[in-house]
Amino acid sequence: LLAQAQAQLAGNLRKNIESILPPDENYTDLTRLFDNFIEEADKPGNPLFQSSLRFGKGSPVTAAPLIAALPVSMNLEGTRENFFAFLNFVNESGSLDTGTRLLSLNSIQLNFPDGGEVLDNAKQVLNFTVELSAYYQTPKVKR
Repeated sequence: LLAQAQAQLAGNLRKNIESILPPDENYTDLTRLFDNFIEEADKPGNPLFQSSLRFGKGSPVTAAPLIAALPVSMNLEGTRENFFAFLNFVNESGSLDTGTRLLSLNSIQLNFPDGGEVLDNAKQVLNFTVELSAYYQTPKVKR
């Protein structure tokens, strides 16, 4: 009985790890992850729109060769509120509790289209480009 419980826990842990560090690039699920976030955040009066999504070529992480990073570039347009929601989404990624794939933010470029930045307006629309890394397990076989 104890061995069975341990095997079940190990299987659940392996499944959770694969959700945050999938065994390959898994472009489809990664695209779906971004689409689901944007769909949930995009509301009347509080828009979020993704105009482009580009993937680079993944490569092993120098400090952790069993993990690889897939470069991701996105152009988005949304409110200041949704910009901070996106930053929070990336910041909270990689949690075993949520099973959200591990992401890291490499750079942000902001553009304020309507007359410059207005600090006290959470609904101000801005354009932003983000460069991210989406992590996955380094394939065991060379491609």
